[in-house]
Amino acid sequence: MPCSRTWIPAVWIALAGVMAACTTAPAQRPAAELSGPPPAVPRPEPASAVWPEAVRTLPGRLARGIRVKPVALLSETEALMVTSAEARPTFYSYDLRTGRHRALATAPEWGDCNLCYVVRSVAVGETRIAWTAEVYRSEPWNAGHRHMELWSMPRSGGPMRLVAWLTGHGEVAYHEELTIEGEHARWIGPLRDGYRVPLNGGLAQAISRTPPPSVPIPGTREVWCAGDWCVGRVPPRNNALTTLIVQRGDGSRRAEIAASDAEGPLLAGRFGWFGLPYVYGDASQDEPNGARLLHDMCTGRSGRLGAEPKKTEPKKTQPRTDEAPEVHRGAAGSAPEILFWATSGKERTWTVLDLSRVAPCSS
Repeated sequence: MPCSRTWIPAVWIALAGVMAACTTAPAQRPAAELSGPPPAVPRPEPASAVWPEAVRTLPGRLARGIRVKPVALLSETEALMVTSAEARPTFYSYDLRTGRHRALATAPEWGDCNLCYVVRSVAVGETRIAWTAEVYRSEPWNAGHRHMELWSMPRSGGPMRLVAWLTGHGEVAYHEELTIEGEHARWIGPLRDGYRVPLNGGLAQAISRTPPPSVPIPGTREVWCAGDWCVGRVPPRNNALTTLIVQRGDGSRRAEIAASDAEGPLLAGRFGWFGLPYVYGDASQDEPNGARLLHDMCTGRSGRLGAEPKKTEPKKTQPRTDEAPEVHRGAAGSAPEILFWATSGKERTWTVLDLSRVAPCSS
C-alpha cells in the first residue's frame, strides 16, 4: 500500500533519495480520547541556537535586484544559487567571502516568457550539475501542454544543454527524484519508474525503484527506514500530542519524540526532517504551517527549522495559529547537505543550515 501524501509531502526542490521507504502495518483501533485540558505543545529551540556553527546567511537579491534562492554549497567559499521563477532561469556562483557573483549558465531565450521554463529538481555531482525543467514551448502542434526535460551543465559553469525529454506533452511529474551517479543522471517519476540518462549524450535506460525492506516498530502505524535508522508514526489520539518513534534498524536506540509527519530521506545519514508537534483534534492548537523540526538521531537533539512565526488569533474557520516561511532542501547528492528558509517573509535573505558543520557523531 502506498504511503499517504501527508507522510512525505513535496517541497520547492523535490529531491532525491533512493533509501526511503514506507510501509503500513495492520490497521490499529484508535485509542480513546484523552480527558482533561490539552497538553502544552513544546517549542523547540531554533536550529541557529542548537547548531550555531552550522548556520550561514545568503542574500535573497543580487546586484540589479535579481531575486535568487540557494541551491547548494559547492565549496567552503562558493554557493550555487538560481533565479526565482518569475525571471529567466540563471544559475549563479556566489562568493561567500566577497559577496561577488558570476553567472554559470542561463536558459535559452524562449525561456524568458512567464513560466515557459521552470527549474524543478537539482542534483550536483563531482563534475556536472543536472536539473529537471517544467517546459512550455509555444508551438502550433503543442496545444499549450507542458512536459518535463532533463538539462545539464559543467559544475564550473558553461552552456546549459538539453539532455533528454522525461515526459510527453501534458505529462508533468509533481513528485520526482533526481540524483547524479558518476556521468549519469537517475530520475524517478511519481509512479516510481524513470530513467538512467547519460549526461554526455546517449540512450536513456528505463529503470524502476525497488523499495528496500522495512522494519516493523511496535506501536506505530507507518514505518519509514533509511540507512541505519527507522521512523514510525504513532497513531494520533484526540487531545494528545503527536509523536514519532525513532530507532536503529536492529531495534536499539529507541526513543519517542514530540513531532509529526516525516519528510523525505534522512539527511547526512543521521538527521530526520519532521513536522512540528501539535495537539491532534484541538482546533486551537492544530498543525502549524511552514516550520519544521530537525532531529539528530545520533545525539537526540532537535532544532526548529524556519523563521519565527507570526502569531495570529485562532479562528474557527482557520484553526492554524502560526505560520513561518517554508523550509526547503538543497540539491540532491551535493556535499554538504543543506536546508534553507527565508529569514523573513519577503525573502530578502536566506538562512542556510549546513549539516556538514554539525559536530560529528561519536557513536
